[in-house]
Amino acid sequence: MKSNVFFFFVIFNIFLIQPIQNQYQNQYQNQYQNQNQQNSISKIIQEIETKRLLTETTRYYSTPDEAWIWNLLTNFSGSGYFGTLLSNQVFVYRYNGTNFELEQILSESAQNFGISVSVYEGVIVAGADFENEVYVYRYNGTIWNLEQILSEPSIPYFGYLVTVYGNAIGVGSYYGYQVCVYRYNGTNWNLEKHFQGVANYFGFSLSIYEDVLVVGAPGPKQVYVYRYNGSIWNLEQILNESSIPGFGESVSIYQNAIVIGTNSNQAVVYRYNGTNWNQEQILYNGTNWNEEKIFNESTQYFGWSVSNYGNFTVIGSPYENQTFVYETHLVPQVNIVNCSSLFSLFDCYWDKIEFFRTVEYQINYGYDWIDIDSPILEYENVYYQQFNSSFYDNITGNEYYSIQIKACDVSTMKCGESSSFINLTTKIDSVKGFHLLNPTNYSINVTWNYPNVQINEGIAHLNHYNLSYFIQSEPDSISFISVDNSSLSYLLNNLECDNDYNVSICGCRTQECEGDDKGELVESSISLFFGEVTNFSCSISKLVDINCNWNQPINCSIPFYYNFTYQSISQNDSGNYQPTSSNQQFTAQFPNQEYQINVSACNSNGKCGDISSISIITDNLTAPIIYETISKIEEIEFNFTKLANANNYSISLNNGTNWQKFTSLDLSGNEVIGIISEISGNIEYNISIRGCTDLNCETPYLGLPSSIISIRAKLGNITSLSCYSLINGFICTWDPLILSSGLKGYSFTYNLTSICLTNLIPYYSITSGLKGGEYYEISVYSSADLNCSFNEYSGTNSTTSIQTQQQ
Repeated sequence: MKSNVFFFFVIFNIFLIQPIQNQYQNQYQNQYQNQNQQNSISKIIQEIETKRLLTETTRYYSTPDEAWIWNLLTNFSGSGYFGTLLSNQVFVYRYNGTNFELEQILSESAQNFGISVSVYEGVIVAGADFENEVYVYRYNGTIWNLEQILSEPSIPYFGYLVTVYGNAIGVGSYYGYQVCVYRYNGTNWNLEKHFQGVANYFGFSLSIYEDVLVVGAPGPKQVYVYRYNGSIWNLEQILNESSIPGFGESVSIYQNAIVIGTNSNQAVVYRYNGTNWNQEQILYNGTNWNEEKIFNESTQYFGWSVSNYGNFTVIGSPYENQTFVYETHLVPQVNIVNCSSLFSLFDCYWDKIEFFRTVEYQINYGYDWIDIDSPILEYENVYYQQFNSSFYDNITGNEYYSIQIKACDVSTMKCGESSSFINLTTKIDSVKGFHLLNPTNYSINVTWNYPNVQINEGIAHLNHYNLSYFIQSEPDSISFISVDNSSLSYLLNNLECDNDYNVSICGCRTQECEGDDKGELVESSISLFFGEVTNFSCSISKLVDINCNWNQPINCSIPFYYNFTYQSISQNDSGNYQPTSSNQQFTAQFPNQEYQINVSACNSNGKCGDISSISIITDNLTAPIIYETISKIEEIEFNFTKLANANNYSISLNNGTNWQKFTSLDLSGNEVIGIISEISGNIEYNISIRGCTDLNCETPYLGLPSSIISIRAKLGNITSLSCYSLINGFICTWDPLILSSGLKGYSFTYNLTSICLTNLIPYYSITSGLKGGEYYEISVYSSADLNCSFNEYSGTNSTTSIQTQQQ
């Protein structure tokens, strides 16, 4: 916020007064340098400390260069800022909760640094108009760092005026009639708008608040108000007071109020109504504005400097060393957002009042104005209050009320204008504790508690209750019963079984129970469902086939269907049926498993009676025990225990998976003898056996599997070994082992010489190197490893003899 000669700042309840220079200053220069203001300002401080305008301590500081600051504080631990012209310094003070302490001195070599200063939150802006520069500092939580220097060399006295709010900085040049607006993008401050050539002395005064920029032009006695729409600055209105000399020499804006100073002993206040800025008051011992204090006696050049914040406006008169402090008591009007009735109480919502002092609210609902003394809840700048007989007398049900709310200044008890009327009628309270209990086949017990209605400051019970009920499928069959207040229960008899009923009740002041004479209905629904089924039993056939039977419920018609469910206790197996007869069969998935089986009778609307439950465990075939396994050539023989209930057996050759019916069995003895044939030799098999109760050994009729036995069949024998003699050698061939996928090689031996053949070709020859006419014993066997070592899984050798030819 900005003024001339004395620079008043009102930032977060901190007033800053700073001496500055301009083209009109020469006539006051001697007065300033003689420092006549110091005693005057000291007197201001003393007077304000005595008066306690803002209920907190007032502080005063002085520097060797006599640039002064005084602060009016509420509960804000903020910072004080002021500049000195002669030493190019800006002093920063911070309030520690008790006193102001010097936090940092900002010093720059730029000539006239500190001619103007402005602060908002963590940003300080200081002008150096002789250098056409503006310095921007940012607080990092510890110190103030220079963030950027704004420079406009072509604009004379650029930096004579500065103002900052949010992410916007305004810079004025009284000599060049120009104003520049900069905006912060998160990294840099960039020039956003350059106003020039608008009017004579345009930019002589400057102030910004949120999205509104106010620029004074005292030459034509005008003030320009601009509003930022998010992308550009638009001229919103020109304030013109041609009859007031010096109108616009100082300006200050806060919220919806603009104070404009003059050099003719006047200050003008404008207020925004949402559309226009209208003149509200010309200040000079005004009536609507309470002049809290006039310091000194003369009022020459009253209005030369102005500053406003919250409820206070400060006006300087430098010729005679006077300062005026004004306080307004124009408490804003309350706007009721909504009021709604709810039985013998009502709820109201109204806009929160933004006011410099603490406000309290009062309500009038047809009686005198009374304080709102119960807790107020705030929902996003909207206050909420419930008014009922617990806090306010004479609020009754079925009554008409006209409601108004107003806000009042707590310190002065001056109130703003009342809100508009809200008219509503409260309602009779609904009954409490409404329950439908103990439904039998043909009756319902209805109970409730008294509704509360405030009458003559006491709780009164209604005289009558209107009870109604109907079958939900037949809404036109409604029946009404009038019940007096001697009983809080009623038994509905002779109802129909297998039906859903809707029951409702309301309190009434008269037996007729019509119109506004009755409270709101309380509704509930209930089903006269079937009782529990009887003689519920289940039995098991085979392993997992379950058959269940039961009798229908007593004293009711035949159910539309039964809800039949089963669930395995530990396995993932469940099912749901809706049989219309009183029996159900199903096949479970797992033998030797506990199942929970439930059944209940249901009507056509899906309402079911009590559930009958049974737990049953499916049968189980024990696991066979494998006694012996025998490895044969490309087949395996084994025997295992015979199970009493197993008609067939299933076998798995792959670790318990891929079960197949076992057909090569001998079931004549006490043990089962089985043969697995046509399998490859030297292949390891994981064999497991389980019994089954059906012909095809299909799930779920399988018993428990036996333990797993690992075994390999032998390789086949060499057949058709034949050799042909050569001169000094021989050629031998034999039949290949077609089924032996586990074959690794052939071991070929003649006399004591052994050869390992790993190419699996049934052929071997020696064409030289042997003696002619000699006999050789030749043998070949299939090998289970690449080294042609003989083991239990190798085939039986085949032998022959041959005589080599002589040359």
